[in-house]
Amino acid sequence: MRPLTGTLCLLVATLMATPVTAQEANSPAPDAAPVTSSTVSSSSTATTEPSPASSSPDVGYKKGFFIQSSDGLYKLKINGRVQARYELELPDGGGHDSEFSIPRARVKMGGHAFTKALGYKLQLDFGKGFAGLKDFYVDYALASNWLSVRAGQFKKPFSRHQLTSSGKQPLVDRAITDKAFGAGRDIGLMFHNGFGKKNALEFAVGVFNGTGDKGTFSGDVEGTADADGNVTGSASGKFSNLPGLFNPALVMRVGYNFGELKGYSGGDFEGGGFRLGLGANAMLNFDAEAGDNGRIDVGFDAIMKAGGFALATELFMRTEQDGEAFGDQSLSKMGLYAQASFVLGDHFLPIVRYERVMPEGDNNDAQVITGGFGVFFFGHNLKLQTELSLLDEETDTGDISRDLRVRTQLQLAF
Repeated sequence: MRPLTGTLCLLVATLMATPVTAQEANSPAPDAAPVTSSTVSSSSTATTEPSPASSSPDVGYKKGFFIQSSDGLYKLKINGRVQARYELELPDGGGHDSEFSIPRARVKMGGHAFTKALGYKLQLDFGKGFAGLKDFYVDYALASNWLSVRAGQFKKPFSRHQLTSSGKQPLVDRAITDKAFGAGRDIGLMFHNGFGKKNALEFAVGVFNGTGDKGTFSGDVEGTADADGNVTGSASGKFSNLPGLFNPALVMRVGYNFGELKGYSGGDFEGGGFRLGLGANAMLNFDAEAGDNGRIDVGFDAIMKAGGFALATELFMRTEQDGEAFGDQSLSKMGLYAQASFVLGDHFLPIVRYERVMPEGDNNDAQVITGGFGVFFFGHNLKLQTELSLLDEETDTGDISRDLRVRTQLQLAF
């Protein structure tokens, strides 16, 4: 027993004399060779200082270039998108118009700061020959995946077609119903539950200026314009997208999705079984500034995807105030669009679309029938789209003015 007791005492003394770092104590034992004196010596000089990499920011690419702090509380992601387009139009009366253009050249920056619950987004557009602000807002999650509040300039929650990014459209651009019924961006405050993020139930309600995001000129202009459209003279005033008097618009959206649906992206590139999304929107423009000129826009939309096939449709209706009270409304316009597409071989997308706007009265309807084909090299990130459209518009005499239009567009997004 004495030799055994002496051996145990020697082992305990050795362990007590050998320092162990916190990192070594928490790490699993390696499949190493037997401990030697050189091993013990190197262990005794180990440091507890963290490696520089452990406190460095995280940098990389994931649906955009990003940089974030080591604790994840600060993050910035940068995206870009450019569309190069050629358009040829053959009017009914003869002749032709053609042009190259860059309808969109956008840079988007977004992420979160201080906490993952506080998000932000800034999007600038340099297309069409000038720079403009598209989005600039902060978004705070009051209850994760249940309720958030957003303030700034952003898209009003009206129309699935508008809420689907211009970079995610299966055709070159949106239907004529988009501008006809006041969809777009504005400055305001909105409560929502993150619609578009695969929530089964989605909702949003917001109050906005009601004047949109485009600046208008207010003031006096004196001058003349020559044949080339150049204006000479003097002007006093300014461009602004702020109303002189708060002109509130109340905008609401509610929807429900069946299945794992990407309801705000054109074409069924993700594939899978039957998925369906339904939505309803309402936009009440009280027009407090002008007076006696309020309006109500409503819309109902549906999108279905299954096995590469996608069908999307939307119905719109507008009423306008025709009396002293806001409730004195009468129907002034209706509209609809429907589009169907099918993904072939993961990269090819034939598509057809019908769109129509029907104002009250005679001889003023407009409709567009389009057939298109797209090559999606990397989904919507790199795609080449070509479409042929028949543009019909009723004239005052009841005749149909029929134009032909061809558009080809290349998009690169990252």
